[in-house]
Order: sequence, then C-alpha cells, then structure tokens
Amino acid sequence: MPEKIAVIGFGSLNGVDQAGWMVIDLLAQKNIENLITFQSKSDGADWFSLANDARLIIFVDAIRTIKSNNTLHVLQNLSECKNIVSSSSHTISILESIELAQVLGYLKAPFLFIGIELSDVENMDELVSKTVDYIIEECAEHS
Repeated sequence: MPEKIAVIGFGSLNGVDQAGWMVIDLLAQKNIENLITFQSKSDGADWFSLANDARLIIFVDAIRTIKSNNTLHVLQNLSECKNIVSSSSHTISILESIELAQVLGYLKAPFLFIGIELSDVENMDELVSKTVDYIIEECAEHS
C-alpha cells in the first residue's frame, strides 16, 4: 500500500486563483514526512503520475460558487464536487481532471477536494492558512 499523501494545488497567476499554489508553497516549507506536494500548472493532467504513489490525494483549488464567499468547501466525491464547482479557469476543470484520472486508472486512492471560495484577495492569506492547517490535521489523521 502506498505510504504517501499527495496534495495537489491548482492555480494560475491570476489574483485569487493563486490560492491553490499558495497552499502548496506553505506546505512545502513544513517538511511533513510522507507528504508529496505539487503545483498543477498546465492542462490538469500533469499530476497523474503522483497518484500512483499516494494513499490519499488532496486537491486544492480556488473556486467560485453562488453559495458563499470566504469559505472552505471540503468535498469527498465527484457528486459533491459537481454540486458546488461549476466552472474553471484551467484548460480542463479540476473535476474533468479527476474524472479522467479515474478512467485512465491513475486515481485509485480516496481523495478530498478543498475548494477555497474567495470573493477578493483581502481574505486570501487567512483562508490559505486555514486550508494548510486543515490539511496538516488530515495528514496526521491518516498517518
């Protein structure tokens, strides 16, 4: 059984869409044992090879919904994700990326999707820090 937990942050250089990458930057500084961190930068499929070595995968992305602002959404399956996440600024959406990885056999481990809902950059540092704390707790629970 794979021993690592993979955290994959989606992002871009545009404003609040950097939140997923910021989470990865902070986690990488913490040097957590058995944690793989990765910033997805391109088409949404650049993380697939990491999934083979993970027993849990945590995806992090900035999202926008009509439901709430400045909130963390923690989702455990694609059905929950589809009810919350509706669009993407990436070449393919994170949901399409997850589905593709499952179909191709890369994603066999359970996953969590953490959507960071931000209305503006003023609250970004606070929500990114809360996300990092949550991920660290999840890592400790799954160790």
